[in-house]
Amino acid sequence: MLDARKIEGVLFAVALATAFAACGSVTAVQDGGAGQGGSAAGGAAGSASGAAGSASGAAGSAGGSSGTAGDAADGGAGRDAGDAATDAPGNTCHGRVQAGCQRTVTCEAAFCPACDGGVPTYLGCYQPSTEAAPACPGVACPVACAQVTTLDACEARTDCHSVFQDPGTCGCAGSGCCAHFSRCADGDKAACTGTPLCKIATPFCESPYVVAHTGSCYEGCVQKKDCAP
Repeated sequence: MLDARKIEGVLFAVALATAFAACGSVTAVQDGGAGQGGSAAGGAAGSASGAAGSASGAAGSAGGSSGTAGDAADGGAGRDAGDAATDAPGNTCHGRVQAGCQRTVTCEAAFCPACDGGVPTYLGCYQPSTEAAPACPGVACPVACAQVTTLDACEARTDCHSVFQDPGTCGCAGSGCCAHFSRCADGDKAACTGTPLCKIATPFCESPYVVAHTGSCYEGCVQKKDCAP
């Protein structure tokens, strides 16, 4: 028969082994649970970070689209599709309306002067860094009447009239034969009636010429055909 002490030792060893096995099993389950929990938390954090990145990318894309639309609305105002197709790379000036051209620092507005000295005419928009300004149409402005130097040229103008001077010292037989072309004055017709305000001697004018004035002073001698009604 087994000794009672040996039996107690065997039972104690079995109980101790069982206790160790149970502790190991519990520890393994707890460690595994913590690992699984950590994995789940990490996965969720990663997903949230990815979603935030996607949202940021979408916002950036929307901002870029908005900027592009703004540039098109401001800079492209008044541009013609044909002009845009023929522009040199980087040249977006052609076809702009005057206001849009003057707002764009890389563009410059071209103008043609008015013949009457009025407001210049807007000709178009160009890029001075890559091209010369467009040329004005080949329409020559008429010279001022005062710059016309011959009788024939003055008589050919419908906005001027010829002024003559008669020194009265030629001694020629015909009336008015001493008068000679003096200058070309503004206006198709001259004022031949009334009295000017200036206090100078009245010019000597023989027929077929008559005295003309500008309203402030005497102008000289003009032909009767050039007198205003």
